[in-house]
This record gives sequence, structure tokens and C-alpha cells, in this order.
Amino acid sequence: MDEVVLQKIGDVLALVEGQDFKARAKTLLGEERVERDFVSSHSNGVAYFAEKLARFIDMDPGRVEEIRFAAILHDVGKLAIPDDIIKKPGQLEKDEMRVMRQHAEAGSVLLGQDAPQVVYDVAKYHHERYDGFGYFGLKGEEIPFEARIVQIADIHDALVKPRQYKSGMPEGEALLLMTRDNKGGFGRHQSDPYLLRRFVMMRLIDPHFQAVLKKSEKDELVAYMNSDPMSDLDLKDGLADGWSISPNGTRTMKYRDSVSGNLKVAEIRNTADDLVVGPFGPRAEHARYQQPEPENDQTYSASYRY
Repeated sequence: MDEVVLQKIGDVLALVEGQDFKARAKTLLGEERVERDFVSSHSNGVAYFAEKLARFIDMDPGRVEEIRFAAILHDVGKLAIPDDIIKKPGQLEKDEMRVMRQHAEAGSVLLGQDAPQVVYDVAKYHHERYDGFGYFGLKGEEIPFEARIVQIADIHDALVKPRQYKSGMPEGEALLLMTRDNKGGFGRHQSDPYLLRRFVMMRLIDPHFQAVLKKSEKDELVAYMNSDPMSDLDLKDGLADGWSISPNGTRTMKYRDSVSGNLKVAEIRNTADDLVVGPFGPRAEHARYQQPEPENDQTYSASYRY
């Protein structure tokens, strides 16, 4: 990270020295409201739609609340970005944008190693793209599921809300921009293909949104919503890096057996990313399933970093 960002991180960490995660989060959010009120407003908007999307895909209420809380904290790393960049009117220069992008890693540092895993993942990975061209280069199902939900809400809020450097965009226009086929650029390839279609569906059934939506916009959005999620992806053997996503949101990981050469199921996940079948084969050895042993007879929770 740039020296100026590291210095700002040090300044903020001095404010939370000795605090546990709960107290640290409260302090960071207080600083954000004072120093970055526009970021705080944005984060609340992101949390609102991230929570709605999580509920819409029938996630467990406990996980929904984790996502909402993580979304509120997702941009705390912007406390480490200098004022002349974060508050600059107009577009950022290339070097300024490079510094701005460091807010994701800065957020994970400020939140700390005792932050809940969901909070840490969302802060660090909410700018990942499903096509692999995000900040850290994670691709597809490598990106934590909760971060994929927040990413969609983050883009939506960034487009429809006014900023120092732009006016807000009508929501219909914003959703078209999010869902159009602009490979390698701004569009559908940056987001989880099933979650983005569900987000569009969620908005289309909102009567307030319907009232302001143009017919041409509605027709295009409905066509996208009803299209095959796999049509967004680069495929090999009909799979995207081993995964297939059905129109109803079921995700299946397959692998090619080294003896028979046949494709076999490694795992199946439901719409909320809960494991339904597996893991089998090489997938059973994947790091996702290798969890440390509990220490001091305490129950290990995958929701926390140790």
C-alpha cells in the first residue's frame, strides 16, 4: 500500500487501540459519520438492498443480519484514503484511482483479525468481479458469497445516488447498465449471474419502481431476468471453472475423474450457498473445508477469524 494510506491506517488504528471488535466497529462507524458522512450514507443504502436481496433468496435470518452488518462496515477502509482523493470533485486520475482502490485492503486491516469472517470478507472483497477482473483477481465462486451480494447492492447504490462528482442515475437506466453484455467492462459480467437476475426480479416486483420504469426498460430487464445465468460466462465442458448454475439458482461443482474421464459431481449448493451434497473427490480436499481445530475447548465458528 502507498505510504500515505499506511500512515492514515496507523492514525485510525491509534483511535481503536486496545478495543475488541464490537467497540472498534462502533468507533470506526462514528469516525465515518463525522469524517465521511457521504460514505456512511452510501453504506446504509448498500446495507438496505444487500439485506433485501439476502432475504429474497431465502437466506437464514442470522446470515441475513450478518450481511446487513457487514454491508454497513464495507467501506470503513475509506477512512484511510486522503481527503484530496476521497472528496475530489470530478473523475480521479489513474494514480489517484490506484490509491482509492486500496480502501478495500485498508478496511480489512482496520476491522482486524477478530472481525467476523463475513465482515472481513465483505470489506476486502466487495470490489471483486465474477469475471476475475476485480481488485484482488478472485473469480466466480472463489469470491465469498456474501461479498457477491454486497457487490451488487454497492454498484446499484453508487449508480442511483448522487456523488460529489456526478448526479444520480434513474434506477431503470442503472439496472440496464448493470445487466448489459459489455464483456470485460461495466455490465453483467462483473456480478454473480444468478444473484444479479434475482436482484432485477426483486426490483421489478416493487410497485414503486414499476411506476417509474419505462416499457422499453422493463422489456429488456425482463428478458435478462429470464435468460440462462450460464449465458454470461466463459464455458468449458458446459461449465464455468467447474461450476454450473441452474436458472433456479442451484450451483453444482463437477470434476473430471482421472480414471474414467467422466464428469462427476463434487458438490451441490442451494440458492443461499448452503452445501446440499458433497464435497466429493478432489473437492473434499479444498481449502474451503479445511478448518482449524478448536482451541481451549471453545467451539470453533466459521464466522470468525482466529
